[in-house]
Amino acid sequence: RACMISDVCRHRILFDTPRQVVSCLERLKADPDLLILRVKGKTHGTMRIAAGNGFRGIVVQFCMVTEEARQSFANRHVCEIQLMLKSFVEICQDADMHERYLAYRDL
Repeated sequence: RACMISDVCRHRILFDTPRQVVSCLERLKADPDLLILRVKGKTHGTMRIAAGNGFRGIVVQFCMVTEEARQSFANRHVCEIQLMLKSFVEICQDADMHERYLAYRDL
């Protein structure tokens, strides 16, 4: 069902330190123009990550609640931001993680 789609608008923000990730999350939560719907820590075991088929990050799903968003009905669209450490992304890129994810997803 189309109403269940939640990540057509997805962006990834990369950080150097965990403290920066927490700071960003706090700023997102404090933004009056956002309605935070869900914050989820997505982690998989170290073995899967070392094998290149895991994911580690924080996923924030939200809606814009500005007057402009309401007028255009964009306030009903759920957006997603992935907050991740740069070092982890580098490991995953070296291990062809995305290709493995696509293969598992399409099974």
